[in-house]
Amino acid sequence: MTERGALIDQLRRQLNFIITSCRAYDAGHRAEAVRIALAARVLFHETGNSRSLLIGHLGLNNLKLRSTAIELFGANANAIGFIGLEPDTCGFRPLRDDGSRSEQVDLTTWWNVEAILKLRKTNEFVTRRDLVLAAANKDGGAHVDANRPKEYNRLERGLGFQAEVGYRTGERKIITFRYANLAALRQVGHEILTSEELIRLAA
Repeated sequence: MTERGALIDQLRRQLNFIITSCRAYDAGHRAEAVRIALAARVLFHETGNSRSLLIGHLGLNNLKLRSTAIELFGANANAIGFIGLEPDTCGFRPLRDDGSRSEQVDLTTWWNVEAILKLRKTNEFVTRRDLVLAAANKDGGAHVDANRPKEYNRLERGLGFQAEVGYRTGERKIITFRYANLAALRQVGHEILTSEELIRLAA
């Protein structure tokens, strides 16, 4: 097998990891989303000391990846680019193909530039890179760190989203949504697995 052939095999392996983690998430094992981050880091994260599979090893700087994130500008409030609320679980859900956008964008924009979440008050934008590296490096993907990024902690706490719910007994209660980070990672997994050029490469 050639060196490139071996690298394509590694690509298939990482995509299979993502498939397995997405299925586990969908079966109710939500924490499995952190493993999606681990595979995504292998595929995309390029540093001076570490080469990513797609850029550093395969040289695919111009690869296109699927984006389902909407543009996040305007009002000074939380905006979630590609996940929705899931009141039954007091959590969030990946939109998968239910969003308003589906576009193949270049890898650098997809990974480093395009915002997927906007944080209230601070006006901070979170990219896929921010999300993936926080999960992989700080939240148990590859390492655990008590000092996780503040943005990631706010995502886990649900970005301040709350709703009032009523029960048959007449009682009303305020619920706080949590784990936007995990739903967002699941959506990143969906985008990776539906990126046309990437899937053709691994076929």
